[in-house]
Amino acid sequence: MKAQPSPAEVAPEDDRGVLFKSVYRDEWEEINERRHQQLYLSPNKARGREDAPPMNLVGLALSGGGIRSATFCLGLLQGLHKLRLLRIFDYLSTVSGGGYVGGWWSAWLSRDQISSRAHAPSQGDDDVKVLPEDIKSPVSLMIKLRGSGDDVSIALRERFSPEMKLLLATFNESDPTQRQLDEARAALAAELNRAIDDRLFSTLRYGAPRDGDTQSPLHTPEANRLILEETYPCELKDIFPPREQIEPERFAAGAPEEGGGRPAGDGGGSESSMNAWRDPIHHLRLFANYLTPRRGLLSYDTWRAVSVITRNLTLTWLVLLPVLTAVMLFGQLFFLVAPSTRDDFLPKPPQAQAHRNTGEVFANRLKLIAMPVAGIAGLIGVLWIAWLLCLN
Repeated sequence: MKAQPSPAEVAPEDDRGVLFKSVYRDEWEEINERRHQQLYLSPNKARGREDAPPMNLVGLALSGGGIRSATFCLGLLQGLHKLRLLRIFDYLSTVSGGGYVGGWWSAWLSRDQISSRAHAPSQGDDDVKVLPEDIKSPVSLMIKLRGSGDDVSIALRERFSPEMKLLLATFNESDPTQRQLDEARAALAAELNRAIDDRLFSTLRYGAPRDGDTQSPLHTPEANRLILEETYPCELKDIFPPREQIEPERFAAGAPEEGGGRPAGDGGGSESSMNAWRDPIHHLRLFANYLTPRRGLLSYDTWRAVSVITRNLTLTWLVLLPVLTAVMLFGQLFFLVAPSTRDDFLPKPPQAQAHRNTGEVFANRLKLIAMPVAGIAGLIGVLWIAWLLCLN
């Protein structure tokens, strides 16, 4: 008898479920690849066994708490970046206010820096040039330039000056002195800047500019600097935006051109558009007041925030009011069911109580109890309708 095919064999490829084992395996592969690129871990040290997770997985969790948590998490990330510890984390988990900063950072990391700056205003030669202090790890960069087989390293070695070739061959990476490190930084910065000026990196990636058009967005000095940072991420590229500029620095970057006119920084655009690519942290802070973006006593956002907070407080308090009322009415039940206390439930003149029977007294007492309950229920209904109207 022929065996029946399993549902997985009959179902189309797109309809088959994905096993967690496969998801984990792909996730571990991504982590191993990132560690290899960012930390230069050897395959054996980074991967271990193919069917086992990477060793020493590290996660970073950013908690919630509104804009206060977002501000704290931003400072935490800046501190970790200053200590060069951000690269060790394999996972990022965020919630609420922490998600505001975590989402912004993830978007910044995922953005294609070359494409995003393709039509951005020029930063000027001084901002594009590699400074000696920009080389975070001269020892690692010298090792890569000496023996790496990627196209950029090979092209740089071929065009190095005789002095740089001699320094590369004699550099002691095992125990360099501070003077040797400073000399290596200065020599490397000079060679890399010469390659940036010659559009070496964009030519290797995209080919030579057509008809010598060096003003193409893909062949600008900014694009060449970014390609260089992508090639040597641990030595040159930061995985977190630079510090927030102070007001004079932002003003100088977007100062009006000579002869008047719009700011040179972004064609006279808004402050947010001028700083979206140049100063990401300042751009983030511009939108930190997300509850009332338009501030002012007469702004719509301010009064909407006041109405929402007032509504939420009122509804919260009204949830407690029926509970308190029920406790009070429960105490009054003693006077309702105890025959000896019926006449003392409501103080009345003796002559008025003498002509009233027990049923009439009982009905009046139920009516008095129902009145506050009905009033509270009606108020809750009105506020509920008003809340629905506010949502629309």
